[in-house]
Amino acid sequence: MGSCLILKKRNLDVQALLQGEMSRVLTVLQEGLGSPEHQAFVAQLSRASAVTICGD
Repeated sequence: MGSCLILKKRNLDVQALLQGEMSRVLTVLQEGLGSPEHQAFVAQLSRASAVTICGD
């Protein structure tokens, strides 16, 4: 069984998204993409031969 990709709540400001505050949504997303955790995730993906995305 492969790894499941899960969007962590901290990488998406749901409240800002629902209120249409797109600049805040993008700021939080960019911060998440620049985090050490995301860097490690990208490295893990690059080492994986196959990734399973969990569905319904």
